[in-house]
Amino acid sequence: VELPPKLNPVRIGHHRRNDLVLDSPDVGAEAAVIDNDVAGGAGWRLWNRNGHEVRVGGVALTARNQYARLLRPRVAVELGPYLLTVCFTP
Repeated sequence: VELPPKLNPVRIGHHRRNDLVLDSPDVGAEAAVIDNDVAGGAGWRLWNRNGHEVRVGGVALTARNQYARLLRPRVAVELGPYLLTVCFTP
């Protein structure tokens, strides 16, 4: 799925209001959020929004509102039964 390049934040989960809908009971209503901290300079981050384990580039995020910085232009994200590849293009 390709999302609009200026979309910030990107919401991921099983609820239909999300930007990326993952149809599985093993994925929270809003399971994760990707945002770009433009003002703070932290860059792109993926937030765990429901406290179920999310793996970002092999690193486990297990706590609600814990985040990982996305430092590479291509990052593997494991969310419930899904393996996503998050890509950023210039």
